[in-house]
Amino acid sequence: MNEQIHAYFAGKMKAKHTNLLSRPTYHHYYMPTDSSIAIGTFVEEPGTVVPVFSIPKKEICLFKIQKKQNWTIQLGGKKKCLVPHGWGQSIDGELDISVDYVEKELSIKVDETEYKHDLNTDKHIKCENKKIREYESCHEFFKNQKYVNGEIIRILKPKFLFCSAIKGRVE
Repeated sequence: MNEQIHAYFAGKMKAKHTNLLSRPTYHHYYMPTDSSIAIGTFVEEPGTVVPVFSIPKKEICLFKIQKKQNWTIQLGGKKKCLVPHGWGQSIDGELDISVDYVEKELSIKVDETEYKHDLNTDKHIKCENKKIREYESCHEFFKNQKYVNGEIIRILKPKFLFCSAIKGRVE
């Protein structure tokens, strides 16, 4: 489904950018191999260029993974690098997470407050202590990353967003 959505939008912009349809599609969650799963991270070889997102209305950077990558795994017989999809979220306070597979429930305990959620892909975890990490720029985000090495090769500024926070043109 993601490939179809990406191809549709790329096709709409093709008149100006003829190379868009030949680009790879990067998923938020996927299976890089038959026995692995990647959620919220790219699992790619050194030299690959991936998009790294920030927060609504802010920049998106195209990030080239360096060969000297500290956050690596062996997957499918190849050295792969882990790069986050974006700045991520954080939950302040002590965190205790458990999953009850019988009741299909996720339980997150922050300090003394417990939040219970059905294990359902249609729902996002809502927790008053959860927030999106904010940085001044992509450069600031990568500046002190000891596990993610590479270079920002291009900064993109969003012109239009369709997300829970914003639907429409970005000023």
